[in-house]
Amino acid sequence: HLIEPVRDVLSVVFFTTIGLHVYPLFVWSQITLIILLTLFVVSIKYLVCLLALKPLTSELQRSVISAGLAQVSEFSFVLASRGRKLELINREVYLLILSVTAASLILSPVIWKTSLIHTRNKKLEMPHVS
Repeated sequence: HLIEPVRDVLSVVFFTTIGLHVYPLFVWSQITLIILLTLFVVSIKYLVCLLALKPLTSELQRSVISAGLAQVSEFSFVLASRGRKLELINREVYLLILSVTAASLILSPVIWKTSLIHTRNKKLEMPHVS
């Protein structure tokens, strides 16, 4: 219980720092592309996780785990930064990566909740076999 306030402060610092790197004018000018890329990446990651976990877990577990893994991880910020410093990617690609990653992090709770609701509703619809 003593470490939770420190964890929360570090989380706030991390996400604030990420927010400082996302340029609102760039996001606004590329909003359609950012939305499409975010939906594409999150959907593909979700589906790949569902397929990979199929033989290992129940449907509820598979759905929840896939929802948790569907977001683009924070490590992409590190990779994009290194790519930019090494001049492997240009500024626009760097900003797209930051924007898509931030958007997927923002969508993460929605994806998680949606997968839980969908799976629970599906279980309620299934006839119970004794």
